[in-house]
Amino acid sequence: VLYEMITGRLPFRGDTDAGTLNSILNDTPEPLSRYKSNVPEQLQLIVTKLLEKNPAYRYQSAAGVLSDLKRLSSKPVQPVKVIDNWNRYVVPSALVILLAIFVIWKFGLKDHVPTQGETDKIMLAVLPFENLGDLEDEYFADGMTEEITTNLSKLSGLGVISRTSSMQYKNSNKNLKKIGKELKVDFILEGTIRWDKSSPENRVRINPQLIRVSDDMHLWAESYDAVLNDVFGLQSSIAREVATALDITLLQKENDALSLQYKIDPVAYDYYLRGKQYFSLEYAYHNQIDLARMMQEKAIEIAPDFALGYAELGAIHTEIYWTGVDPSSKRLDTAKQYIDKAMALAPNLSEVRQALGWYYYHGLRDFDRAVDVFKHVLELQPNNSLAIASIAWVHRRQGKWDEAIELQKQAIRLDPRKSGYRHELGNTLMYKRKYEEALKNYNLAIDLDPDHYWAFASKSWALLNRTGDVSQSLRVIEQALKNSGRKPTLTFFEVYYNLIEGNYEQALSLNSAPGEIYLWGDEGGSDYFYFKGAAYHLMKNENMAQIYFDSARVILEKLVSETPSSAPYFSALARVYASLGRKDDAIRTAKRAIEIEPVSVDALDGTDHIRALIIVYARVGEYDLAIAQLDYLLQIPSTISIKWAKIAPELAPLRDHPRFQALLKKYEKKEDY
Repeated sequence: VLYEMITGRLPFRGDTDAGTLNSILNDTPEPLSRYKSNVPEQLQLIVTKLLEKNPAYRYQSAAGVLSDLKRLSSKPVQPVKVIDNWNRYVVPSALVILLAIFVIWKFGLKDHVPTQGETDKIMLAVLPFENLGDLEDEYFADGMTEEITTNLSKLSGLGVISRTSSMQYKNSNKNLKKIGKELKVDFILEGTIRWDKSSPENRVRINPQLIRVSDDMHLWAESYDAVLNDVFGLQSSIAREVATALDITLLQKENDALSLQYKIDPVAYDYYLRGKQYFSLEYAYHNQIDLARMMQEKAIEIAPDFALGYAELGAIHTEIYWTGVDPSSKRLDTAKQYIDKAMALAPNLSEVRQALGWYYYHGLRDFDRAVDVFKHVLELQPNNSLAIASIAWVHRRQGKWDEAIELQKQAIRLDPRKSGYRHELGNTLMYKRKYEEALKNYNLAIDLDPDHYWAFASKSWALLNRTGDVSQSLRVIEQALKNSGRKPTLTFFEVYYNLIEGNYEQALSLNSAPGEIYLWGDEGGSDYFYFKGAAYHLMKNENMAQIYFDSARVILEKLVSETPSSAPYFSALARVYASLGRKDDAIRTAKRAIEIEPVSVDALDGTDHIRALIIVYARVGEYDLAIAQLDYLLQIPSTISIKWAKIAPELAPLRDHPRFQALLKKYEKKEDY
């Protein structure tokens, strides 16, 4: 309690209750001087003795602590200027709560162990710096703001709101108090940037100012004038000055990180910042990935030793692989080559480590190694919300759902206005069948970004599984179409919902061309042919259905042969085989998808392949096997509920089966099923 009263922080912290308990048993708290300047040495000794892990070295009675505190209060201690404050306020207060301190430490913390999310930090937001240069240089000012934010987020004693949330206040008319309240921050850093491209040296002038939100007081301001190739040094200087102004002592590793000297060609850095505008791992559905790739390729062509450019390219190629645009081993090898080059050039840059973690996560699906790398990112940059979110997303796949939810909430604390984080938290809650909480987060995501069509799609699916009312889901898709226009993902859901409703002609009309309907990747246009076939099958026009199903088969067999490690291709092909009446091939292929990506290895995507097997069994007449798998899927986190099972056209053959009716009774009693 005394430690927290002086520093405003808890001495022991962890990600979970177990982590905090482990910290209590094994960690040594940071010295008081880490967070408060001019702390009397005698007070530090008292606190250290109170927190001593060995009972023999701790105070043996409250009287011992009382005696030392009395001596501190009466003894003149340097520095004189501040000891009066310590004596006047801290020491008397400490005497009052002394007995409580002793009892808590002596007998242990039994009722509540604070989590990391409850600990306090000075919170800062870096608002978009105003561009005083040419209008076409707006991206440069935004990029520099992001890089300054990145440097500040490396400081463990400071909480920094991530770029995405802060950028939403670009050109805002809101006053700083209003912004501070919305972001829940104590201080705001703002300023201006001018890039003077007319000068031979490509000079950059930055004028940052630090403002306390509570009273609008300017605590620090400075003018910087530097050549562009020394821009990293300039960004580090700003981070140091802000830390000094906020009385934050830098750890040695933080000091070392800010002392790293990088020179960069101005033109290469320009391309790098332009590329960053087109690609974001956190906001992938908005990516213009080809433009981003070309920009970063130009950056490393001009500056062959530019680690950040290589890291970005590694992340870009990993994302192309992951999203199914090109899930080939050649694409993954290309990603690894760029990341290896970045690691060779600058292994301790957080951006480089983040790209490496993404490669393990989205490339190799080596989840344990991915978590290790993301934790390393957090050592380099404690306020990196993407690293925290990445660990959460990996934990979902490891089946650590509750841990994932807590970490996602931590990421949202650092980036409260990022729509994507709210959307992903909604997805995690949907898998857990916490539909009301999921819908709340989808709505928040949509409020933050009305163009986030994936949030609408996910909301529509959660509603379907919560209520079984397809009309509500269709209305959500209609709103998304108004906001974002026609998207293949929205068409996918709209077609499927119309099939459920029996609007087969409408489903055929919406499904207009290959490439205009898919969930994740295009899969060669196979979804177009599969859904055409499904509509004709439900219309009992089997001749047309078989023509379309066979076209889907040709595409998917080619994809499976080219990418034999892609479980989604096998699941898609299995459904097509079942629709063509190829029972043995369908079951074998569905099981192959599960072998590649079982739930035990990937608790998120693995459930998709179980659902595909259920559909296959239902279509080929293996009803008992289908119901057994459906029962299993309803017992674990997944994207389906019993209400979906009641209306899904794929499961129509099961509806009158006695075991299916028993399943309805079993799960309809449960609120979220």
